[in-house]
Amino acid sequence: MIKSKTKVSGGFRSSRGGERFGNIMSIIKTSKLRKQDVYKSIGQIFEGKILFA
Repeated sequence: MIKSKTKVSGGFRSSRGGERFGNIMSIIKTSKLRKQDVYKSIGQIFEGKILFA
């Protein structure tokens, strides 16, 4: 999904980094599918609210 340089394949330094990226992209994609503001959804997660039950 992200391409920063031509010869970089988009790997992660650790498996934890890949997991975090997957979690963040899941929130972003779900928010877009439900036509919700992505920034507002992320803010609500930091406030401890449950968004997608």
